[in-house]
Amino acid sequence: MGFSEISGANVIKGTMEKLTEHERQAYLIAEEHLKENFLQGFKKERGGRFKRVGEFVMPSFKLNKDKIEALPNEPSELVKKFSLMVDSKISAAQVAAGETFAGLNDEIAALEKGKSVEGDAQFSEVNSAGTSATQGQFYGMPPN
Repeated sequence: MGFSEISGANVIKGTMEKLTEHERQAYLIAEEHLKENFLQGFKKERGGRFKRVGEFVMPSFKLNKDKIEALPNEPSELVKKFSLMVDSKISAAQVAAGETFAGLNDEIAALEKGKSVEGDAQFSEVNSAGTSATQGQFYGMPPN
């Protein structure tokens, strides 16, 4: 005899008619809480019409002994720390990229004036043909 696994495809869901009176009352409490949160997203205009003022976000809550307990929607401390860490890494990468682009811009400006570029780059004076005669040009990854 084989065993079958429980999944969403083979679970028979309950219906309102099959719930006990106490379970139906719990459902009505949850439904009322949801309705109150939904209606908070509307305001009355001068003409008497109601208009949505924001998107509806399903509130997180739990029903405990016929009492609604709102659950916080704020991220956990771990998520906050992770977010700050990622933000700082992105910021550092943006600063490094900006410094690199500024250095390249300075080197391009120097080359356009026909000057030699000092430092890590190995460029020489531009000759009359508009090309540079570079000695010992390095291709590939620089050593660590």
